[in-house]
Amino acid sequence: MFRSSRGSAVVEFILVSVPLLLLSMTVVAVGLSSFAIAVLRDSAIEGARYSALADQNSSAGCMRASLLAKQAIGKFASVTAACESSSDGMEVVELRAQVALFGLLSQDRELYAISQAPREN
Repeated sequence: MFRSSRGSAVVEFILVSVPLLLLSMTVVAVGLSSFAIAVLRDSAIEGARYSALADQNSSAGCMRASLLAKQAIGKFASVTAACESSSDGMEVVELRAQVALFGLLSQDRELYAISQAPREN
């Protein structure tokens, strides 16, 4: 009887630790993606406001939004930016980021944020 229970602690540890590790990695991945979308949103808003200033153009706002996003999430995501001036006087900034997730969500996700600001005269 004593012989059959040897090593059961190791097996139980593995049975408990593997799902716990996977769940922990998933929580971290969800946290990183939430942080990334918040940064993209705020950077797009800042870029649109910056490009809407009277002495700036769309490309300056686009570069500012891209720089802000890359400084914050550039280590774990690739950021691209697109900007345009609409005919109704709005500056539009669109940021996209490819985020590599791990854990239970082990696939690449594309996050995006779009912001608009009225052009100053």
